[in-house]
Amino acid sequence: MSIVARVYGYPPDHNAGSEWMLHSMLRPLADRGHQVSVWLSHPGRSEKTYEMDGVRVVPFQEERGEYSRTYRLGVKVDLSDGSTRTTHVDVEVLWPGYDPNNGRIGRPFVRLPYDTGWGGTPNSQAGFGCVADNGYIADKFIVDLVNPRQDRPNLPGNNSDHVFYQLVHEDGTPSHLTPDPVKLTVKGHSDAGTRNKRILDAVNLLDEGDRPGYYRFLVWPQSTNTSDGKASALSWNPQRPEDAFQLGSVYFRYTAARTAHFSVTPGGPPDVRLTAGGPVGYPGVHLTTHEGPVAEQTVTVTLPQGMGLRFVEQGNPGYQLTVQDSDGATKQFIGRLSPDGQTLTFKVNLALSGKVSESRAWVAVRAVDPTIAGRTSLTFQVGSQTSASTPVEVGAR
Repeated sequence: MSIVARVYGYPPDHNAGSEWMLHSMLRPLADRGHQVSVWLSHPGRSEKTYEMDGVRVVPFQEERGEYSRTYRLGVKVDLSDGSTRTTHVDVEVLWPGYDPNNGRIGRPFVRLPYDTGWGGTPNSQAGFGCVADNGYIADKFIVDLVNPRQDRPNLPGNNSDHVFYQLVHEDGTPSHLTPDPVKLTVKGHSDAGTRNKRILDAVNLLDEGDRPGYYRFLVWPQSTNTSDGKASALSWNPQRPEDAFQLGSVYFRYTAARTAHFSVTPGGPPDVRLTAGGPVGYPGVHLTTHEGPVAEQTVTVTLPQGMGLRFVEQGNPGYQLTVQDSDGATKQFIGRLSPDGQTLTFKVNLALSGKVSESRAWVAVRAVDPTIAGRTSLTFQVGSQTSASTPVEVGAR
């Protein structure tokens, strides 16, 4: 077992009754084979770690300029055959605050969600131990970036606004979704709140051609200097896997099967016509398959840049994608709007249930800028297939 005590001083530098009483308690534990450490909370004569009767003593001075401390923990595992095996693991604990008087330098880090208040489906803890039969992952991976130096003036590394992340297979090879670490914008903070957290957009390992197996969600926190905008030396290097924080995992089952082929083409005719202050329009796409049925797909719909269009919330459920099957029956799917308002993401049953079948899908948009006119379209990505939507005429033409 690993035992750690935190005290003001310790023999032989500090000779007082309470310190010797503590030593008389810790020494027998060390004699029994336990790993016993004492960390000092006040400067003393000793500046380097020393050992006394098997008790490891870490002077206060050794913590100066540090951002963490590593503990060695013993783990005992009872096996089904009745035997017990013991191993030891090193656990690095980061100081959560910036405290120059105590030598704690304050390095950025990301936190593990620890209760249901963080969001996620069905709750925050779902980021670990997630099993995906079809490779689809949504509302699982949460990034909360903490920088103890955040917004402190005239201090290097005092701004964190992004991380890098990567999904990595159990054998060390990255997912096709993230062949290299991907930059994710997320606002850093120095307090204990969760208001700045980011939930990773939905991903699909199957559509990307990834192998089944266990994947780790790795994150490298970053910081910059507000004085010159340069990257801080306190950032974690995304080229070093050992620098990564693991914030989640997913097991992509070996039983998952690849979806049947389908095609996506622009919807219409007729074209959709939109004017600022006018009615809502419904641009969409036409879907067909000759190899059905088709499994559920991730659908992203993106607005064209600079054309003055906005997605429209359809009632209390929010932003919707409507799918109409070949018999005319419709079903609505609720989507997530990106922070910039330009993209909606859905998990959708395309209503391609037969070997040969077709369906249509659309979203609601409106024009908001009366000065813009022109012909454009939205972009639909359905699984790995991409298509323009029904043509959209914007403004009076």
